[in-house]
Amino acid sequence: MTIIIANSARINAKYIKNGSVQGRYECVQKLEDKFYTRINQYKNRNKCTFDYIKNAYSYVLEGNKTVVTHPLNADTANYSGVWLAENPERKNGTRTILGYFVELLVNRKNEDFAGVSIDTLMHESDHLFSYLTNPKYIKRMLKVSEYENEKQSYEKFFVNNIQSPMKPEEFKTKLYHFIKIDTPDEIQIDVLQNFRYKLINEINAYNAGMKYTTKYRNLNPDKIYEPYYNQVEVLNLNEKLDIVTKLTETSIAETRKSAATS
Repeated sequence: MTIIIANSARINAKYIKNGSVQGRYECVQKLEDKFYTRINQYKNRNKCTFDYIKNAYSYVLEGNKTVVTHPLNADTANYSGVWLAENPERKNGTRTILGYFVELLVNRKNEDFAGVSIDTLMHESDHLFSYLTNPKYIKRMLKVSEYENEKQSYEKFFVNNIQSPMKPEEFKTKLYHFIKIDTPDEIQIDVLQNFRYKLINEINAYNAGMKYTTKYRNLNPDKIYEPYYNQVEVLNLNEKLDIVTKLTETSIAETRKSAATS
């Protein structure tokens, strides 16, 4: 399978001064700051409609990226998300990503911007900008998605065991069994690397949501807000990332040793 990330689904190289993991995330953070500043300008001008979220993305990305933003009714949807916009035509097994769909829950309590909480808005923006900046994340996600079947769902394992408040020791046991027992040897490293990338992305997104929620609330100190909980701590994500990283390193070492002796 060949995976193509079109120019419309990746950030212009001029924004990335350093191609390292840290350098790419610094690019993401700059885009977030620019986006946050822009939406606050719209709000201060009483231009607080969902269309202005779309306008803010277009402004930050200079209008040359394929990003479709859509509101979700909180009565019929459970969560926001960023999804891949893929060309439905697969030629010779090639999958082409053209852009992204950003779906945001509206009409939540204590709305911050056009019915979307600042936490949700910045969390999903972090996902969007990270995808635009890290094509290898998308390629790994798509590669692993090809392994999905009725018996084995890697996405389901991630949602049920990583994006849950499961304790680290229990998670470690479940992960080891899932990878070493339930996952074919030849794809174990791909699955683990995908989990690692997705964990890093979730940690960054939750931290971004918390960062900008704090900034936004500090602008309105007299308003009464609901308690805010650090989801990275609630879900034990840093501990889970450490567990996934160590198992990945072990699996890579075992694979190299096996290759050297075969």
